[in-house]
Amino acid sequence: MSENQIDLFPHPKSSLSPETQRLNLLALARVRGIGEASLKVFLKKFPDLQGVWDTSPEELHRISTEAGLRLPEVVFKDVLANRAKLEEGAKNQLASFARQGIQFLTDLDDTFPHQLRDIEDPPRWLFVQGDVKLLCAPNLIAVVGTREASTRGMKRARELTQWLAEHGLIIVSGLAEGIDQAAHEAALDFDARTIAVLGTGISVVFPASTGHLRRQIIEDGGAMALVPFDVIRS
Repeated sequence: MSENQIDLFPHPKSSLSPETQRLNLLALARVRGIGEASLKVFLKKFPDLQGVWDTSPEELHRISTEAGLRLPEVVFKDVLANRAKLEEGAKNQLASFARQGIQFLTDLDDTFPHQLRDIEDPPRWLFVQGDVKLLCAPNLIAVVGTREASTRGMKRARELTQWLAEHGLIIVSGLAEGIDQAAHEAALDFDARTIAVLGTGISVVFPASTGHLRRQIIEDGGAMALVPFDVIRS
């Protein structure tokens, strides 16, 4: 890290467990009323979230209020009273991920994309299918555009993607209809790997017309990535 960079993840990672953080994230995400913003607040206080279970009701109420939860007293009571049930659900979810080939990464994992650590308000977790190492490649470039593209626009998107692919770049897009889909298809046509950054649950095929494209992206060494917890609510 250069002297001009800010460490957005200042906690002592060597003393924290990615596995513990993963389990706790999934468990807490199952609590009605807890979302991504509040989970980030909890992570600032408890980097691997283990302390959430052991803190006092008063402290948990204070943190829940700070996290902006509408009914903090209901939320923290649910957390404290249902730990075993929440953890069991999280373990079942991790097993389901494994069966689907979904990797759940947190910022404690060495494979977490380093590029994301340098942005403002970085994500603290990712759901990934495919080659997770691809997300750390230095030669990524995004090709994105409108869903209602003209015939000319689609043609230009394919031409641009072909040129980028021929120059060794990995194409990143959103797997939406229109320009995004054209970019992914062109990348695959010209033997370039591609990453789809999804806006819906990673298990949800949307739009339906992209089902075959998702399979081909993975089969050809690409990846799909998702930040929201829609993956467990789909």
